[in-house]
Amino acid sequence: MIQSKLGNGNGLEDWDANAADSGIESEVLHDVSPGGNRFMEYRLATLPNGQKRVVFLRPNSTFTLPIFTDSVTGKVCTILVEELRAGSARHDLQFPAESNDKPGEGLANTIARSVGEEAGIESSWIQGTEQIPTGLGRNGASPGGTNEQLDYFTVKIDLPEDKSIWDLDGQERGEESGGEEIVTHVVPFDARIGHLLNSVGEKMALPHALRQIGADVNEVLDEMATPSVEGETWQEIVTELKTELRELQAEVAANPKPKKKRGWFRKD
Repeated sequence: MIQSKLGNGNGLEDWDANAADSGIESEVLHDVSPGGNRFMEYRLATLPNGQKRVVFLRPNSTFTLPIFTDSVTGKVCTILVEELRAGSARHDLQFPAESNDKPGEGLANTIARSVGEEAGIESSWIQGTEQIPTGLGRNGASPGGTNEQLDYFTVKIDLPEDKSIWDLDGQERGEESGGEEIVTHVVPFDARIGHLLNSVGEKMALPHALRQIGADVNEVLDEMATPSVEGETWQEIVTELKTELRELQAEVAANPKPKKKRGWFRKD
């Protein structure tokens, strides 16, 4: 029998405890840990009625949606990351995310790591770094086959004076988080944003994030319930959103108004 590596504070002990309480016996079939503290295993689980199931055990994951304001137009924006995902076998857009695989790291630090490594956001830009951001809910990735739980959060970002939102767009990132090939995309919050996400959990979390910024959630839900334009890809929608924002920036620059205090997250 292969010796399990679960434990050592990596967040996987809960499965063993739950299995014991539920009368589930298991043995390790294959250790696919990529190294370090990132323990991943395939287990053969035997249910109390004798049925057998293969389960994939891995740490939980944290998905974080950055929220910040374009200082030129006042538009509220976010960063989504593009990555070739093995599960979908295609390039998908998602929230910046990290595995909760560092013992003792703490939630706030995991969130800072996710937006730092994948989106290029420095921890000093995060408002209330010491505070745990408001959670948007948790869901099981696929309870029939894996223990992984997914948590969703928003973080409010205040960019430095010398940073444009476009400095965060088109970054090639991921080397710090294990050689992932990631490209960042800055997009304004818009009803069409729901069509950019492939994950059901992220689609569920999105309206809650939009509610936090005072958006018309009903409009977003209606748009998400409507199929996107036939044949239109997420790449085309992203291009449309970026183009519209650049055009609005040019329009504002051509007709400047007295500047308000920067940072819509700051209290006047």
